[in-house]
Amino acid sequence: MSFQLDGFTVHGYHGDTVLSAAIASGFECVGTYAGRQIALTDRFAPPVAPASLSDDPRHILPMNRVQAVDGQSLVCVGESIAPAARARRSISQLLQLRPYSLDLELKASQSMTGPWLNQTPVATVSSDLLVVGGGLAGMSAAACAARSGSRVCLVEQKPYLGGTAALFGSVESEEPPQQSIARLSAEIRDLGVEIYTASEAFSLLDTRALVHQVRQMDGLSEGRVVAFTAPKIILATGAMERLPVMPGNRLPGVCGSNEAFYLADAFGVWPGDDAAFSTTANQAYRVAMLAAGAGVSVPRIVDARIDPRSRFLEFCKAYGIRMSHGVFPLEVRQSQKGHHTLQVEVGVRLGEYAKDAEPITTRRLVCSGGWQPDLTLWHMAGLSSTWQAQHNRFVATERRADLALAGCAAGYFSTSACLQSGEQAVAHLFGRKTDEVSETVIGEHWETEDGPSLIAEAGHASSPTTFLDHGPSLVTRPRLAAESFGEHIRQLGRTDTWRFADQPRTLSIVDIAAAVQLGIIPKAEAGAVARERAVNAIDIVAVAKSAGSMTVTGGKERSRAPTFLNHRFGSGARHWEIEALEARWLEPGSLIYPNADINDPLRAIGVVVDSLDDGPGRAFALLEADRGSAGLALTLRHFGRAVPIRVLRPRVQP
Repeated sequence: MSFQLDGFTVHGYHGDTVLSAAIASGFECVGTYAGRQIALTDRFAPPVAPASLSDDPRHILPMNRVQAVDGQSLVCVGESIAPAARARRSISQLLQLRPYSLDLELKASQSMTGPWLNQTPVATVSSDLLVVGGGLAGMSAAACAARSGSRVCLVEQKPYLGGTAALFGSVESEEPPQQSIARLSAEIRDLGVEIYTASEAFSLLDTRALVHQVRQMDGLSEGRVVAFTAPKIILATGAMERLPVMPGNRLPGVCGSNEAFYLADAFGVWPGDDAAFSTTANQAYRVAMLAAGAGVSVPRIVDARIDPRSRFLEFCKAYGIRMSHGVFPLEVRQSQKGHHTLQVEVGVRLGEYAKDAEPITTRRLVCSGGWQPDLTLWHMAGLSSTWQAQHNRFVATERRADLALAGCAAGYFSTSACLQSGEQAVAHLFGRKTDEVSETVIGEHWETEDGPSLIAEAGHASSPTTFLDHGPSLVTRPRLAAESFGEHIRQLGRTDTWRFADQPRTLSIVDIAAAVQLGIIPKAEAGAVARERAVNAIDIVAVAKSAGSMTVTGGKERSRAPTFLNHRFGSGARHWEIEALEARWLEPGSLIYPNADINDPLRAIGVVVDSLDDGPGRAFALLEADRGSAGLALTLRHFGRAVPIRVLRPRVQP
């Protein structure tokens, strides 16, 4: 089958997503950000829509969840094509050349954010248990609860069930993950579990999750936001692969081992005939082994660990793959041979000892920097995490009676542990006794633990950009100060900043993990930073209103304050009734400042959370502990305008 994407013909097979077909057809580059090319990946791709429906929010959908349809004409939405690329695109289309870049000019950190994050739900689905994540742990939890008669809904972001189980493989006497996936998929369907694939949960407030679902309607893909409500929720959201922090880590041709495996396993897509690997984790050896077995040339694997051991490593030896241990990738550049070839500078770095090694020339560089449990929804629910120095990752630290973690999100990575953790999460929520989860661990002599994620030296003015994560946050590591006049000229106009407080964007938990390793965020404060910043960029006022958590009657709360405001204004923040000194409605979400001279959101001392029913001018606000005083004069900002307000009295609790 074939379809049009921004005027280019894309070829694929039935079952492809738009993204998998586009990558198979040659698209490897999204466009440019800050003047540098950036790769098209599963976590970083623009929304698309039918050309005739690009103004309809229902049809603006993520490339990685939209089914490719024969004969369809699609366009990228949200960013403009770079002016310099228009002529080149026209020539390429005229000559029917193989495409390479979508040529988008990315200007904002949230360039890939779709409109569905700010849409209100059009339907509500209720159940006894909601499971977010359709990997082994999620399916195990759904099956366990359904066997007991509970009505269960399972939501999975990918178009199919299974998660990353096939990548991790099995050990010793464990059931092979493919068999576990097939067995559990059949069982939960037989038990009547409601399964929603191609559906991403992007918000969690109390016992209510908002999910963006992509479904086929009359031959077209259509999106809708659905509210899932359940008194008990399990988050089996898996783990995010860390990105080695080095210059050029998001150039076209660079990808994570999880993404490389996913594209090959689910869609049969592997760009190029050769691929080098850089890793501190054993799963990358499994991907290299499978790639070599499929006929891909693997020129070298570099591993920063001194003496790694793995069953997958031994298989790679059998394929004759050259391996270098104790070697770091230092920088990735596009080779002079063209944009389809990468030049990877590598070297040994042991304390003060430094020695460069033979560079690698390759079509593709597959990287693995270890794993970080995906705690995004956990943080959005108002729960906390802490930095685990032993494994260089965040782990959850709280328990809640109506919310549980399972699988990789809970820190379990073996097949048997993920299966057990799903059942344990159900037992916890329903008040049953259960055995502790037992992680199957091969001895250190046979299987070396994953090393810390790679942190290379900072790049110079001429170096490619260094990103902290694969995703849409686009947080970059600043380059070193210019050492020559030429480098100084090249740095002019660049706005790299390293203070997270100066970056008005949401961050991924991987961004924050990298910042902890770089020493920019103290380990003791890392959990608080992750809880506040590692969330999805959504309209929190609209979400809270649609959940009914901001409505009031007679000056009393119907429900507690939204959990996303926990600790936003300090642990002692309180709710106060306020009034404007002029007749106007006080909009929830409006920030409050000490005086009219301040308008920096980071210096806000409070926020309006509820409007009162008895007319304009009065509302409830959450204020810092030392700002709550009857009669105190403050300033509220509404669409940039300073509005004088006065604090009246503490909010009456029901």
